[in-house]
Amino acid sequence: MKKTTVKEIAKALNVSVATVYRALNNTGYVKASTKEQILKKAEELNYRPNLIARKFAMSSKFRILIIMPIHPSFYWNDVRLGVSMAEQELSEFGVEILVESIDNQIFNTIPVEEVIKIVEKSKPNGLLVTHGRIQEFSKLLSYAKEKKIATAIYNDGQEYQDRIFYYGPNKEIAGRVAGELTGKFIRGKGIVCVLARTYYLSAYTQRIMGFVSYLNEYSPEIVLSNIYTYKEGNDEAVLDNILKNYPDVNALYIMDAAGAGIFGQYLKERGIKDIVVVGHESSPLSRQMLMEGYVTALICDKKVCQGYYPVKLLYDYLSTGVLPEKRDLCTDINVVLRENSLYLEDYRYGCGFQ
Repeated sequence: MKKTTVKEIAKALNVSVATVYRALNNTGYVKASTKEQILKKAEELNYRPNLIARKFAMSSKFRILIIMPIHPSFYWNDVRLGVSMAEQELSEFGVEILVESIDNQIFNTIPVEEVIKIVEKSKPNGLLVTHGRIQEFSKLLSYAKEKKIATAIYNDGQEYQDRIFYYGPNKEIAGRVAGELTGKFIRGKGIVCVLARTYYLSAYTQRIMGFVSYLNEYSPEIVLSNIYTYKEGNDEAVLDNILKNYPDVNALYIMDAAGAGIFGQYLKERGIKDIVVVGHESSPLSRQMLMEGYVTALICDKKVCQGYYPVKLLYDYLSTGVLPEKRDLCTDINVVLRENSLYLEDYRYGCGFQ
C-alpha cells in the first residue's frame, strides 16, 4: 500500500510543506485552525511518519544567503522584517540565514563580480537575490547553477528563467492598475504626464508598458506626455517645466518608489490640489502627502511578505526537494487611499497564516 507523504497533505490543504511539518511535529507557529485541519487530514489519509527521513531533515543544516539592497530604506526595512520572521520560525530546524546588503544608491550599479564574491565567501545551499541594479545579472544566475546553489529571485527579475521560482510583484500588472486608477480619477479624459527617476528608468519598462496599454485600451481619449525624467536636484525644475508645457495637466503618474511624496510636496508649496497624483509605495513623505490630499493614490507591494515567504519556500525546497507548484508567485497589489493608509500594517503583515 502506498504511503501518504507530507507533500500530499500539503497539496490537499493548499499549505506549504514546512507548515505541515510544523503541525505534525508540534514545533514552531501554526495557526490553530490550520493545525487542526492538517492533523485531521493526516488521520484521514492514514499518514505514518518516515522516521529516517524526519531525522535526516531535522539534522541537516542549511545556509540561505539573501542579497538585499539598502535603498530606499523604508522599503527594504520591511522586507528585512519578513526575513527576520521567517528566520525565527526556522531557527529550530538549524537554518542559517545570512543577509548581505548591497549599496544600490541611484547613481550606483553593482558589478556582478562583487556579488559573486559574496556568494563564494558565504558558501550557501540556497540563494535569494533580486535583480536591482546588479550588472550582468544572468552571470550570477549561471554561476549559482554551476555551483549547484538553489537560487530563487524575489522582488525584481521575474523575466529571468534560470531560477527555481520568482516571488514578488508583477510590474506590468502594477502599471495597469496605475493606468486604471488614473483613468478613473480623471474620468477617461485629459492630459497625463509620466515621471521617473533617470537612473531607474530601465527598471520600469514593464510598469510603463502596463500603464500605457491599459489607457490605450480603456481610456483612448487621454493624452499622454513623453516620459519626464528627473534626479535629485532638478526634480522641482522638472515639475515647473511640466506645468509650463501642460498648464491644463490633469494627472501625474510617478513610477518610482518615493517620487509621489516629492512631487506632492512641490504641488503643496504651489497651492495646487486639483492635479491627480498616482504613485508607488508609501514612503513617510508620500503617506503624509496622501493624508493632506496632494497625492491621490499609492500602489504598494507586499514588502514584508517578500522577505518572509521566499525564505520559507526555499527552505521547503532544500529540505524536501519539493518545488512550489508555480514558478512565478506574484504578490498582491495594495491600492492605498487616504482612508485606508493607516491600516496597511495589519497583524503580522499578512504573513504566516497558512
